[in-house]
Amino acid sequence: MPQKIIGIDIGTYSVKVAEVERSFKSFNFTNFYERRIQYNELLSPEESIAIALQGIMDDNDITWEVACAGVPGQRVSSRLLTFPFGSIKKISQTVTFEMESHIPFDIEDVLLDYSVVWSTKEASKVLVAYMRKAEFAKELSTLQGLGIDPRYYGVEGMELVHLVTLGMVPPEGAYAIIDLGHEKTTVAICQGKNLSYVRAISIAGKMITESIAKALEVPYDEAERIKIEMGQVVSGQSEAVDEMSAKINKAINDILAELFLNLRQTLFTFSDTEGMPVEGIFICGGTSRMPGLDRALTDSLKQNVAHLNALDFHFCRLSHGEANRHVIPQALALALRGVAASGQHDINFRQGEFAF
Repeated sequence: MPQKIIGIDIGTYSVKVAEVERSFKSFNFTNFYERRIQYNELLSPEESIAIALQGIMDDNDITWEVACAGVPGQRVSSRLLTFPFGSIKKISQTVTFEMESHIPFDIEDVLLDYSVVWSTKEASKVLVAYMRKAEFAKELSTLQGLGIDPRYYGVEGMELVHLVTLGMVPPEGAYAIIDLGHEKTTVAICQGKNLSYVRAISIAGKMITESIAKALEVPYDEAERIKIEMGQVVSGQSEAVDEMSAKINKAINDILAELFLNLRQTLFTFSDTEGMPVEGIFICGGTSRMPGLDRALTDSLKQNVAHLNALDFHFCRLSHGEANRHVIPQALALALRGVAASGQHDINFRQGEFAF
């Protein structure tokens, strides 16, 4: 029988679950589910998330043999390290010692792992991710309280590389996958099938909604509805048809100007450090649904920007996925983690006292 693998993407706006079936010779992306999180004053955020995730599992009778999850990128810190050797064994023996001088708290309280960016016999570069053990325990307990015990627990943005490994034909040179979410925008820069750089920027869809709410003097939920129904990215030279539209456009553009500045700085930092430009950009995430955003990014970043559409992958078997295509990639990337190893050392926080 095929083995069922699920990828669980816990955002701050909704929870998503991607389902992949793997047989001896192949694998297929078979189902995708999303449910918005309903927050209220009587429940903690973790309890609200748990209710949404439990609802998806129960309503769709989801079963699995392997579960994969990811810590949100804004809750994890990362650092690039270079070593004068390429041995995975030596890297594993050395990386914790090297990180002690970069971490502002007791190394015994930290959970860390690394991913190899590149390696030769003489040298290597690794991307190290780390977080407080207490914070990870809280993340893990939310899922275990629902009877879900992930075999793999990586970092959201870093897991996007699995889309490249198994689903995409990577462009030549360096390219970025930008996940524009609710509370954060995650940038993952890859070279070929290897992850080279990752950054989480705390500017995304929620800030746009808050900006609209302030401009129109309406409650947050009303501003969210207006953003979904009327929000679009227009150039500064375009004339709005009425005063309300003009206020909405300005509210959106004010936030996007700050986001685009951060993205330009991120791409410049990578190019300056690695000595190569980013030559293409793929976007995904709920905020990438906003009409005109891809064109505005193309103009601002002076790059070819395209939507990352997992429905085009050769192993996609979804019958109804168009409405969700923008938010599929992260959950699918997590599920693909359980399909096949990338051939390199990958980050998995299920280790030590948290071992699966």
